[in-house]
This record gives sequence, C-alpha cells and structure tokens, in this order.
Amino acid sequence: MVEPAVHLECAARWTALHALKSAPLRDMTVKLICFAKALLLEYVAKERLWEKMGGNIPQVYKDRMNYELMIIKKMGFYDYLLIVKQFMDGARERDVFIGPGRGSGPGSLVCYSLGITQIDPIKYGLTFERWLNYGRAANPLIFDQQMIQQVANMPSIKMPCSHSH
Repeated sequence: MVEPAVHLECAARWTALHALKSAPLRDMTVKLICFAKALLLEYVAKERLWEKMGGNIPQVYKDRMNYELMIIKKMGFYDYLLIVKQFMDGARERDVFIGPGRGSGPGSLVCYSLGITQIDPIKYGLTFERWLNYGRAANPLIFDQQMIQQVANMPSIKMPCSHSH
C-alpha cells in the first residue's frame, strides 16, 4: 500500500508541472491541495488514535477528534500540524528532549494521536480551546526556539514517488 503522503506529494508535483496559468484553474488547484492535506491529517490522526486505543475507540474520543479536526480545517492549520509532526518525529529520532507537551498543546487530541504530545487530553480533562480557538486569532505554539535550533540541521523528509502517474 502506498502511504497517503506519497500520493499527496505526487499530486503536488503533477499540479506544479501541469497547471495552466489561468487564475480559476490555479485557485481550484490550491483548493484541491489544501483539501488533500486536510484529508491526510484526518487519516493519519484517526489511524494513530486507533493504534493508541488498541482498535477500540470510545465515542467520546471519536466526537472530540471530529470536533478538533473541524476547527483545525476551518482555521487552516492542517498543514501546520503535518509539519510539526514531522518536526517532532525528527527531534525524537535525534534524541532532542521535547517532553510530553508544551503549554496548552496537550489539550489537543489530534496532537496526542499524531504523537506531537504524549498526554491524553480526555483522560486528564484538558480542553482543546485553550490551544486552538476558532474565535481567537492567535497561532498555536507547540515547540520553542531552543527546540527549533536543535533540529535546524534536520534534513527535509522526502518520500519518493513509488507509483506511475
């Protein structure tokens, strides 16, 4: 099975090579790429939660996951979380101390399921809205400047396109 991220990267490459210069097509292409990133985030978050819960996800977790994904999509932070997940995975691979979670980030079930944080927000009664609130314009923070510097030399994570177009 080809990972969804591979399809997303291949679609982005194809789009960049074949998109016409017309504004309507460009706008539609951007919307399609954003939609694909949002679907990728949803797929990965739900798949990882399923793994963490041993295949038995209580309804409260399902409801919370769907709510958080809806807010993340509305605010356009799906690509941010995919990047942060790669960043945190790279930090762990390089033994950079990141702790179980920073600030209000552990209030997110999506962050927990992606492995960005290590604290189950439902188990500990943490609220998502402290981290990301649709009514507030502040950007969510997950890592600090020291962590960014420690991982600065991390090579970009590229997945080769393993199927034909």
